[in-house]
Amino acid sequence: MNTKLFSTDRHSSIPENKDPFGNFIGAWSLDLTITNPNGSTLKYKGEWHFHRILQGRAIQDIWIIPGLTAQGDNAFHEYGTTIRTFNPKTNKWKAVWIGPIQNQFFVFDIEDHIDQITLTATNTPIDMKWSFYNISPNSFKWKSEVKAKENWFINYFMELTRI
Repeated sequence: MNTKLFSTDRHSSIPENKDPFGNFIGAWSLDLTITNPNGSTLKYKGEWHFHRILQGRAIQDIWIIPGLTAQGDNAFHEYGTTIRTFNPKTNKWKAVWIGPIQNQFFVFDIEDHIDQITLTATNTPIDMKWSFYNISPNSFKWKSEVKAKENWFINYFMELTRI
């Protein structure tokens, strides 16, 4: 492990009660359902790994579809990463998602609620938000929603289990 990039501890500039992503540090298996606008669905298995980086000032994840243990060809592939940073002056998190296979680059504002974390895209031509919810020590759910014709539509849904 690169000790200059990775960190085992949260930086002192991030209060413990302002560290919602710290709950996700570690490895997760995921079941992804992609729902197309016509209602058809595709299902995939994958992995999601979270680590503290940059002296604990940020959290980076790696999202892998199909998972590294998957066999055979899979129509949908993405090996992407998100970097989340905390601004002590505003007490807010921001995130950047980079998905090189699908050529995606999204910037998000983050709101931490008692039972849900919501990321709202700030640089996309459509309204988009991602949510972490039903969070427990060993599982959580995640969804991506896009707004079409004034209605929110869940296009990606994941159930995750700690591994």
